[in-house]
Amino acid sequence: VDYVLRPEVGSHIRCRIALPPREKWNGEFWGIGNSSFGGVLPDTYGLSAAMNAAAATTDLGTSAYISRVGRTKDVPPAVMRDYAWRATHLMTVYGKRIVKAFYGREARHAYFRGGSCGGRQGMCEVMRFPADYDGGLSSIPAAFSTVSSAQFVNLYDQTHDDRGRALFTRQQLRVVADAPIEYMKDRDPKPYAGKVLANPFLSEHDIEGFLALAAKKAKTGNK
Repeated sequence: VDYVLRPEVGSHIRCRIALPPREKWNGEFWGIGNSSFGGVLPDTYGLSAAMNAAAATTDLGTSAYISRVGRTKDVPPAVMRDYAWRATHLMTVYGKRIVKAFYGREARHAYFRGGSCGGRQGMCEVMRFPADYDGGLSSIPAAFSTVSSAQFVNLYDQTHDDRGRALFTRQQLRVVADAPIEYMKDRDPKPYAGKVLANPFLSEHDIEGFLALAAKKAKTGNK
């Protein structure tokens, strides 16, 4: 079964779910990860036939942008949201609905598996939507590491309200990002001093210090 999801203007998320015959279904739902920047629908028939499980996948909504998706300035924000986390989650939500409609009952268990981009998808699911799956395999999560994905989720939560609206301007965020580099420039070794943080693990005292510097610069308008 092929299905297309359009959660907002600019979204076009293609999904596909393989459904074994009713009498053979083992009661499981599997999410299958993509690779690279998506844009295609990975095979679901192999796993479905081998395990008699329902198996769903998605192109991550990037089919129209796959040739240049690495250049994020060319990709609409809606598509970036689809690729980053939304396509996998919605594929799962609606895939489960299709399973229930076809078999007349919900899946007993749901699992996800993927590597590289698919591994990233699995880790994002665990962090953002832990109720989607009972477990799974996320190998060599690429594009964003597990730690980076967790940091991005935390950063988004700290800079947006519960409706997804930005709490700060880009200039304010730049001030905050530059403040610790300037604050530590007299202590960081060359050639890092004044350019990047040599060690991002700052003490509570240093964190308070660079935040005070950021607040001062934001108030005066200094760059």
